[in-house]
Amino acid sequence: MIELCTFPLILFFIVIVLLIFSLQLKSFKDSVKREIEILRKDIIKIKEKIEKIYPELKEELKEPEAKIEIGKLGKEIIPADIRIQKKEEKKVFERLSANIFIWIGALSFVLASAFLIKYSIEKGLISPSVRVLMGIFFGLVLLLLGEFIQKRSRKVGDGISAGGIGVLYLSLYSTVSIYHLIPPALGFFLMAIVTAIAVLLSFFRSPVIAILGLLGGFLTPILIRFEEPRPENVFPFIIILQIALGMVALKRNWFYLLFLSLLGGFLWSFFWLILFFEKPHFLWVGFYAIISSAFFNLFFAKKELASKTQYVYLGKASVVSSFIILSMLTKISNFELKEWIFFSFVLTATLIISRLKIQYSNLAYISLAFVLFLLFLWKPVLQLDINRYLLTCLFYSSLFIFLPWIFMLIWKSEKEEQWALLSSISSILFFLLAYYKAYELKGFHWGIVTLILSFLFSFFTLISFKIFDKKVVSIFAISASLFLSLTVPLELKREWIAVAWAMEIPAIIFISDWLKIPKIKGFLIILTIFVMFRLLNPFVLEYPIGDMVIFNWITYGFGIPILSMALSAWKAYRMKDKSLSELWQGCTIFLFFVYITLQIRQAFHPGKVISRNFFIEEWGVISIFWLLLAISLILLHRKLGIRSLIISSKWIIIATIIQSLFCQIIFYNPMIYCSSVGSIPIINKLIILYLLPSFLFAIAGKEMERKGRKTLPYFCYSFSLLLLFLFVTLEVRQIYRGEFIYSGKATLAEKYTYSIAWILMGILLVIIGIIRRSDILRYSSLVVMVISIFKVFLYDSLALKDLYRILSFVGLGVSLFLLAYLYHNVVFKRENGDF
Repeated sequence: MIELCTFPLILFFIVIVLLIFSLQLKSFKDSVKREIEILRKDIIKIKEKIEKIYPELKEELKEPEAKIEIGKLGKEIIPADIRIQKKEEKKVFERLSANIFIWIGALSFVLASAFLIKYSIEKGLISPSVRVLMGIFFGLVLLLLGEFIQKRSRKVGDGISAGGIGVLYLSLYSTVSIYHLIPPALGFFLMAIVTAIAVLLSFFRSPVIAILGLLGGFLTPILIRFEEPRPENVFPFIIILQIALGMVALKRNWFYLLFLSLLGGFLWSFFWLILFFEKPHFLWVGFYAIISSAFFNLFFAKKELASKTQYVYLGKASVVSSFIILSMLTKISNFELKEWIFFSFVLTATLIISRLKIQYSNLAYISLAFVLFLLFLWKPVLQLDINRYLLTCLFYSSLFIFLPWIFMLIWKSEKEEQWALLSSISSILFFLLAYYKAYELKGFHWGIVTLILSFLFSFFTLISFKIFDKKVVSIFAISASLFLSLTVPLELKREWIAVAWAMEIPAIIFISDWLKIPKIKGFLIILTIFVMFRLLNPFVLEYPIGDMVIFNWITYGFGIPILSMALSAWKAYRMKDKSLSELWQGCTIFLFFVYITLQIRQAFHPGKVISRNFFIEEWGVISIFWLLLAISLILLHRKLGIRSLIISSKWIIIATIIQSLFCQIIFYNPMIYCSSVGSIPIINKLIILYLLPSFLFAIAGKEMERKGRKTLPYFCYSFSLLLLFLFVTLEVRQIYRGEFIYSGKATLAEKYTYSIAWILMGILLVIIGIIRRSDILRYSSLVVMVISIFKVFLYDSLALKDLYRILSFVGLGVSLFLLAYLYHNVVFKRENGDF
């Protein structure tokens, strides 16, 4: 069978490819001729107008401004009122969505007849080889047809060509992975040819073809599976594909294609490290990370691209993706030396790039974050591991301390204070991390280390007096004083140290204001950092807290610092020191945020805040209180006008979004996490977990929208809709499965009820949106209906049978026509003033 199918298939495939490219060249030639003819006609018209008498010419030029002209090739509208056009453009999405609902609703009825064709295939009326040859033939015919139609309608031709490429991908996949008619190596080669066709066509055709080639190319190694995954087969192909797509993107100015190619390569290396990685693979993965990052940054080194913001961000993203891959490689390889070499190479190159290109200067801090994160993940146990860990910390701390100094002193830098700050911050963070990991090391005196660092930064301070400005001098002086202040309390480990330090802050600021002591600001900031670090260190949770709620150590250990920070912020505000006041305001709010969270933990786990056990309703309560805090801060900002209140509320909302995503939606979702949701339908734990946070997200989004925020309200509305959608879905599941919904098999009735519940939810949202004149609710209903459409088409059509399947399609069609009716007869008429 393989010999019978393979040779004719390859020969026919190559012939058709040659025909396609010959037609493409001819099509390009014809299009150039058409453009020249159009330009010639325009020149003749202009010449005729110039020959006319000037008054008549003026009148002729004035007339088109008030007319609506309709050309031969389509509508060319010149509106009389620009505001009407803008209003129409603003509502294009809703109108298009409503029309799509009509098309899909009609299609849902038509699809019921498509199962008859599926029946003939299931009965084996067509052999696999014939199916594959028919699919490949059909795909090639579509490519030829697209080339032919492209002369008359470019968009239609592009769509047909894209369909042909998709059919070829699916046919070749079926040939190799489903029917096993040809070997995987040949299938991989043929799919690579299809990808090459898509990429080459992208130089002249629609971006849809480029995206299709991108998806097919990155999915080829997945679709064509070898017996043993080898990186030498995958990563060279991925690199070549990224370079080819990059050339297309730069030629056609398709920025998003560059972004997608970078994302595809990153995801490939990411999942390779998770699923297939073995120690011999480190060379391929490491070299890929380096080459990919170098490719993107070298491409963007051109002057015309280096000044564009989006390409700068993409270059930074390529560096960050390389750091992520190399960090994973180092972690998976148990922090061995050869992986650290790859990481150090990219790190050093990044620091040099940060110095050469001012747009990339913040990459130095990003690279520092990755190093610290890796060292934080490293858990040395044996004495030898601890020694190796400390040597690694010493190497990277020396790199971050002295390389910025070299940039400033020898290799003149434009942002001297930024490199001085990097040197100081990195030294502090590396020391704290080393102390945290190895503070129990016997015979090691950490006080000597702090003294050495204090003398080093004092030396930097003395040299900086004659060379650099006061900002650089103050940064080094603060670092020296900080390391000197660390020497005394280094060995103190009691829970009241942070409380005592916090009480010192308002005392010092009151005394400095009374005695007019200058330049105390830096020391106060350092002391604040120490207080925050001590209070937010994980070992705080090991203190004896007590078993009561509110009346426990959390109230004293955090309450006193909260009051101290608030008093200090008030005093700094009276002294007209805005930066210090905002710093302590932020610390006050953040500590109160942590205090609320710990008290919730204490309520669910008395005396065991450090417990790793979580209840599902606990996450719901956390989200509720966080959102209530954020809404309260927004209302206080409305009354007091303090900027830190609105900023803090924004970050609390972001934290709630992240917590809801990972805890309530993913990890502690009762569908996958074994926990009781309650035995009573509707009135159960799902209200706390999903419904109440959904309402509070909507309120927070509305308040943020009133404050003029643009992006965050849409995230709030999105999560409000997502949580409401989960609430409806899980309530349906609870009705059929009872108290524990993570197990059991869904019946046909349950599967059908999901579709009905989602459709009713979408209809209810659009009705409420029409009544309240809310665009957000109407858009939310569109999203829910789209999900319902996908479920009916992609799941119900396969999972449901008999009457349930027919009712699912009929119900969807009816509901979509109802929505379209509401839009056309209520929403659009109201907008036009006819309702």
